[in-house]
This record gives sequence, C-alpha cells and structure tokens, in this order.
Amino acid sequence: MFNVVTLLVVSGREQCAGIEDIVRGVRWSCQMPVAIVCVDELSRGKTGVETDDHVVYIDSPLPETASGVFHRMVGVRAALRMGITFQYAMLLSDKCLVLGRGLDHWAMTYVTKEGLGMLGVLQRVDYEEAFRAAIPCFYDWKIQHRAWERPPMTLADDVLLLPHQAAVHLQDAKLLVPDIDGLSRWPTTGGAYYSWLLQMTAKRVVGWGLCDQPLPPLFVSCGDSPRVAPTLLSESFLLYSSAADVPHYTEEYLREVYKHHRGEVTREIPRFAPIVSPDPH
Repeated sequence: MFNVVTLLVVSGREQCAGIEDIVRGVRWSCQMPVAIVCVDELSRGKTGVETDDHVVYIDSPLPETASGVFHRMVGVRAALRMGITFQYAMLLSDKCLVLGRGLDHWAMTYVTKEGLGMLGVLQRVDYEEAFRAAIPCFYDWKIQHRAWERPPMTLADDVLLLPHQAAVHLQDAKLLVPDIDGLSRWPTTGGAYYSWLLQMTAKRVVGWGLCDQPLPPLFVSCGDSPRVAPTLLSESFLLYSSAADVPHYTEEYLREVYKHHRGEVTREIPRFAPIVSPDPH
C-alpha cells in the first residue's frame, strides 16, 4: 500500500485536536516518507482510509480501559495487515508534542541496529510486585521467564519506537496485541508488556534517558518526574510528553506556540516579554 520510513501511530480518547497537532508536527519534523495510523481508543466510528495523505483512521476493538500502548499496537497490526512497509513505527500518545525537526533522521540512526526490539524512555519505578503478578501470563504465552529474577528494563508508555523487524517478531509470536483475556489479566502498563516480552524473547531494549533524567531528543515525564515546560528546554529536544500537565501552561497554549514555530497560521497568542513599570508621576 505505502512504502515509508516512519509509521506514526497515535491514539487517544479525547477530542482529536491533540492527534491532529501531532500528525502535523511529525510531518513537519520528518524529512523522509511518513505513513500515519490514527487509532480511536473509544471506537466512535471514524474509520476508513485517506490514501492521498497516507493517513488511516481506525477504531480500536480493545476495551477502553486497556493501556494506550495496546491501542497503538492495534494500529501497527493494521498497518502490517494492509501491507504498509515501514522501517520503524513511532508510537505516541495524544499528549505528545513535537518540538523540532529531524525526528526521523535521529531515529533511523538507532532503530536499524540488528536485534533492537524497542527504544523509549526508562521508568524509575519498582515493578517487582507487578512482575510477580505477570508470571501466570508468561506461562500461558510460553515465555521463557525463569532466567529473570527481577523485572527487565521498563519503558514509559507515551513514546516508543518499534523497528519493523521487531513488529513482525511480535506478530509471529502472537504477542503483538494480546487477546481480551490476556489484557484483562495483565497487571501493569503496556510499556512494561512490550519492553519485558521483547527482552525475554531475545531482543534488546534501549532506554533513551529516564523520566526524571531526560536525554535529548526525548523528554517524557511520568509519575513524580519533574514537569518542565517545553519552551524552557534546549533546542536539542525534539519530542515532549506530557503537554497536558505542565504547571502554569495549558495544553492548548503550548500547542499554539509550536504551531507558530512550524510556521502555521493560527490565532494570536500572548507572548512573554519583559514587564516594565508604569511611567513615574
């Protein structure tokens, strides 16, 4: 159907403003061909294909309560079934914000490495209890887990890069999208599911910084990690999350700022500037 470098898969359960902004931002950032799958986590009926723009809209068949990463993997599965050829999939939540250009060139430097399963941002969270609770799932899915006494590296949900060969690897192992029963029994995040199973099936996972120690170009905050406004970051950061919970900034304002940065015509937004006292009397 399409032959591209980047497959963007973005999902959400709010109105589509965030998703549309991410689509525009990724197209602006990436210089190489991009195909896009937008997944509605609430299955409100916007389906079909816009082939001229390389955009596919699908409803997710998964329960609304499923982690957003699982909904986005439904998009990856749909792309594989439709014959979209891609080098890697970029899985983003609808709370992400594209800050700069060159995301695809940076990603392609790493996702083409032999044996890579997934790249994302590490979480500094204790997953011991969740890992023990997941052991019955590992048995059912025939995952060789006994060599793992502690949880493998765990990636945050909002930003994940998945090479094409790793997507096919998961699909062949029938692990790309777990069935409804598997989803209901999985005890923790979607990021944990994919980063753990890939490591347990002989794939490498790369943690590009941590949620509380970001490494450019990815800034992903989660849990108790600091919420730094994207406008205060170095220009070496290209992708940011979450735009929805930045102190003293609304998501709408931040998206408008970066629309201006991309050169899009939008409504006027207030600009920060020095504040001068009134003339003395």
